[in-house]
Amino acid sequence: GPVARLGPPFTVFPGNRVIGKAGARDAAAEFGMVTARELKDVGINLNFAPVLDVVPEGMPASVMEDRIFGHSPALVAELGRTVIENLQAGGVAATAKHFPGIGRTTLDSHVDLPFLHTGRSALDADDLVPFREAVTCGVAAVMLSHIVYTDIDSKWPAGLSAAIAKDILRDSMGFRGVSITDDLDMGA
Repeated sequence: GPVARLGPPFTVFPGNRVIGKAGARDAAAEFGMVTARELKDVGINLNFAPVLDVVPEGMPASVMEDRIFGHSPALVAELGRTVIENLQAGGVAATAKHFPGIGRTTLDSHVDLPFLHTGRSALDADDLVPFREAVTCGVAAVMLSHIVYTDIDSKWPAGLSAAIAKDILRDSMGFRGVSITDDLDMGA
């Protein structure tokens, strides 16, 4: 997709949007299997994928529009689970990102610190659905975003917020794997 760090001779996939538009579980499985095999062959055992963000239907200008599986939390959850299971079956740890979901973001956290006024009920209904599925299927890692969710913690971005990293991810969702922040060199 648009953020691929390893080009040819590695297999270059069209990205989550193409997989999601087709609703193609087989394409998600192939992406996971081939990526795991190629990464493992060169000694890489952790992949910062898949993106599990959901952009609400009809939302204009999301910075994630070109990187998501789709607008349906259920579809994102299904395809994300498929990628996770296939990566991890191939010996490469998967990372569900960008917790608790940045699909509603219009500012790019590579440049600015976005503030989202999205309450817990909206996150529960949409954004957290794919992450719950990832936790259920045993994802190895979860990447926390550089977004301030003002209705949950008005001071700290997700990666530094106990209300998000501990209360929601650990305590409420029961995640016990590795939690990491997004890139610390980003503008946010």
